[in-house]
Amino acid sequence: MIDTYLLGATGLDQGLSSTPWLQAGVRLELQRSGQQTASAAARSKAPSRLEVRAQDGSMLGYLPPEDADEITGLLDAGASAAVFVRGVVPAFRRPRVQLVVEVEAA
Repeated sequence: MIDTYLLGATGLDQGLSSTPWLQAGVRLELQRSGQQTASAAARSKAPSRLEVRAQDGSMLGYLPPEDADEITGLLDAGASAAVFVRGVVPAFRRPRVQLVVEVEAA
């Protein structure tokens, strides 16, 4: 398990009134961001970017780069990952969405 958080959360600026379903235990989707590079060498030089999406496919934000790099490496090795909301904490300007990523080895 990897404890992380939602970075660059879109649509949460007004609080949780626009996303009342975003609660502890809700499963979200991970998706690689942008074009896939064919070369493994080019992939290793570029920072990983993993999008966090709601079940309906709408974009919520990203994983922090350090966590995205770690998880992308595991996915490239054949593992699977599921991401869940661990909690939503009030914070300045917008709520902070804490996540947990469960990785299962291939």
